[in-house]
Amino acid sequence: MIELLKSGLVDNSLLCELATHPDFPRLMADLEIYVNGVAGKQVQSANAIVDAVSATIMKQHNPGLTDPQLRQLIAAHIDDDSFCRYVIPY
Repeated sequence: MIELLKSGLVDNSLLCELATHPDFPRLMADLEIYVNGVAGKQVQSANAIVDAVSATIMKQHNPGLTDPQLRQLIAAHIDDDSFCRYVIPY
């Protein structure tokens, strides 16, 4: 980090503004969750549940694609990248 600061490749004053911002600890926590893949795994688990319920409904009731409940399940499917963009809005 010291070498990066000395290198001039980043705007040190901007980095200081970021680090002293009241929400900086939250940003770091969110970034750690993203980098460690925790968020992606949780999204995949949620999507697996939605997919299983959707498959069961399709098998048992065979609703049309315009069925409101089926549309809600389809809309409940979460895109991993979109989730992280909305959760980490910085």
